Amino acid sequence: MAEAIGAVQAAGSVHVVASDAAGSKTVTFTDDISATAGREVITTNGGGRATFLLIAGVGYLRGNAAALENYYGIPAPAAAQLSGRWISFRHGDQGYQQLTSQLTLSGLTDEISLEAPLARRGSSLVGNQPAVAVQGTASAATGAPAGSKATLYVASTGRPLPLSLEGDVPGARLRATFSNWGEAVQLAPPANSLPASSLAS
Repeated sequence: MAEAIGAVQAAGSVHVVASDAAGSKTVTFTDDISATAGREVITTNGGGRATFLLIAGVGYLRGNAAALENYYGIPAPAAAQLSGRWISFRHGDQGYQQLTSQLTLSGLTDEISLEAPLARRGSSLVGNQPAVAVQGTASAATGAPAGSKATLYVASTGRPLPLSLEGDVPGARLRATFSNWGEAVQLAPPANSLPASSLAS
């Protein structure tokens, strides 16, 4: 685990595809994360779609009404009005920490840092790449219920980078894959965003 975390920090950036399925609800996340910037695109099986950017400490959210209401919890009338508009979040704004924590390398390492006791579960292939499986207790940063088990697959050849993470959560299925380590994440802040502070009632 320590070698994997060190390799993540040294790589500097990563592409993540994750899914969270519980009952009839499924959310897919497609992220590009670096030390200082990130982009997340979410899609839901209810037709929701949204993009969240983190640039120079400022978060920017744009989504359709379905995503804003059903995933981000914005009331339906406001979600309809804000559909397709960029909303900017700064330190101190409600929801800022929750939105931005997943789009930094430090947030990623928190999520993949399994807690003891750890156990090696043998070798396998992840995308044709040899890997060793490490099982432990899922970090609280994943949002999984306390005591949930998770398995991190780490490359066993070359750099010990994480290849995938699978969560064993009652009633849900969590999976994330990691690729494109070290590739540049280039983002530009959108123009004409609405400050989240101006929307608070």
